[in-house]
Amino acid sequence: MKYRMKVGDLEPALRVLVMEDSPEDVLTGRNPRRKVPMPLDTAQQVNVVGTMDDTVLFNRAASGDASGFVMMDWQAPDTDETGTIRLEVKVLWDTDRPQTVPLDDTVVVYD
Repeated sequence: MKYRMKVGDLEPALRVLVMEDSPEDVLTGRNPRRKVPMPLDTAQQVNVVGTMDDTVLFNRAASGDASGFVMMDWQAPDTDETGTIRLEVKVLWDTDRPQTVPLDDTVVVYD
């Protein structure tokens, strides 16, 4: 999904849905290759990383829920420049194992 924000805006807060491949169907042994929400309620930490033109703009703690939604409040420098912010979510699971999930979502900051 593409979000649009005006330069300097800090509302609305970022809210994105993190998806993962569905587990293989145990009964048939088939993987239907569909995406399902990634439950994030057991994660130790969830961060959102935003980059523009290969430069990291922010790497900030966010909240994640059992439905796979990640929420993050914008801070002043995040939307100071025009351009497209690419997003990824970094999850640290309760097993101390990290996982990075690139998102199709982008934020276009316009003047």
